[in-house]
Amino acid sequence: MPSYAGHEPGILHLEDGTVEDLSASGMPIGMFEDLSHSSAELQHRPGEMLVVHIDGIAETCNSGGVQLCRHRIVETIARQRNSAADTVRATNLDEVNTFGDKTPLVDDHT
Repeated sequence: MPSYAGHEPGILHLEDGTVEDLSASGMPIGMFEDLSHSSAELQHRPGEMLVVHIDGIAETCNSGGVQLCRHRIVETIARQRNSAADTVRATNLDEVNTFGDKTPLVDDHT
């Protein structure tokens, strides 16, 4: 099982429109000096999209205190399934900023 070292698991958007969470467990990198992490391989096929992001994206809050959450990220990705990577990144960051209503960030957005 892959480790995301304390970050959000990847989102794999398949060609047929289904979405798979690449769930994993693991301690954040740097917490313990001798901690090792496992790795895994993923067969990526044409028409599929893998999106990874830091937890600050999903934890973005709007002025009402509602978090963006993972399901909104998945919905945004689904609308962009045929877009180039740069477009997906830019559109997702625009979506985060629009949702956040210019609310001060409490975490990074990488």
